[in-house]
Amino acid sequence: RRTAADSADRSALRTELLETAADLTDRLGHRQDQREILDMLADLELDPRSDPATAGRVYLLYGRFQAHTGKFGLARGTLRNAIDFLQQGGELGLASEALCRLASVQAQVGELEQAERLARRARSLAQTPVERAQAELALALLELVQDSIERVIKRCEQVITDLGSGAETPRERGVLSGAHLLLARTANIVGDTETALERLEETVRLARQAGERRLETEARARQGRLYIDLEQFTRAELVLRDAHLLARESEDPLGEALTDLFLGTLLLETDRDEAVGNLTAATARAHSLGMHRAEALGLALQARLAMFTDPSRALELAGRAQDLDDRYGSEILDRIVITATLALVLRRADQGEDSETLERQLRRRVRRQIQRTKDPELRAAVRDHAERLMETTLSE
Repeated sequence: RRTAADSADRSALRTELLETAADLTDRLGHRQDQREILDMLADLELDPRSDPATAGRVYLLYGRFQAHTGKFGLARGTLRNAIDFLQQGGELGLASEALCRLASVQAQVGELEQAERLARRARSLAQTPVERAQAELALALLELVQDSIERVIKRCEQVITDLGSGAETPRERGVLSGAHLLLARTANIVGDTETALERLEETVRLARQAGERRLETEARARQGRLYIDLEQFTRAELVLRDAHLLARESEDPLGEALTDLFLGTLLLETDRDEAVGNLTAATARAHSLGMHRAEALGLALQARLAMFTDPSRALELAGRAQDLDDRYGSEILDRIVITATLALVLRRADQGEDSETLERQLRRRVRRQIQRTKDPELRAAVRDHAERLMETTLSE
């Protein structure tokens, strides 16, 4: 005869199995299966008052799903609830993870100061090396947008050292994959394309081992963007189409928007007729998802196309891109493209004085940001790459 204790044990085991399944389907991007499993968890009617830890874990799983499918507003509320319940239930390590994920969401929507506070709280609650590493990467991502290149490199290299070859679990390999992805982005900033591509290959390798399709998609998209810079257009298109398919299969709207933007860049670089429509659609998708940095870049690229046929439209687009950049920030290379594009559009619109003022402001700002890099060799590399990009972008 089944006792109350037996029923409780079975219920606990069922909950644990559903939580594990929800975690795996999230990593693999199997969204339909993930929805069904989350619905099963919701049907358990958990009571946060009597079991806050389990309720917090379920809220965390829901928050991950919402963040990964671009529902940032919902994700913020869900993750805040997860943090509260997990702390009440003594699950400090998982509370650290929830804080990291909330920091990522806040960074995505431009709340950088709040995101930094959340990431630092996550680090203070971390109980294991992988939890501390995840918090360090959350801080590194914020520093990347704020042009603290040396700090990003230092944090990511420390994460790789701490986890290293001993990384065995999917979570550990996923965190390592994220560290290599950020290092690839810093390598791109200093103009070291070869190293950036090597880091992205390592990102893809580790992401596949971890089952992190979202990271794999982003890495493949950024590989395609680098092949555009190298003018390997056929290879770039193959990689970007592959990344786009991966994003569609795993219902990753963020990865799809990023890939669409890079595909639009490719079409622009190769003078394809569909460039305008593709860039317009990619920018609209970024806007709908709250991906304001990608939206700003898309608007700037559209402005460069429009300035030859519709100068007033180009001014509107370039101005909106600059407003978004001023509000939400961006990496230094994207900022150069956005501001230099506005200066160029102003010059073509016979507003030469405003154009020159904006160009001087851009050069001063870039110089000031570069001076924050203390290592002379690294600083020189960032300066050389930034100056080359400025001259290219200021040219018609």
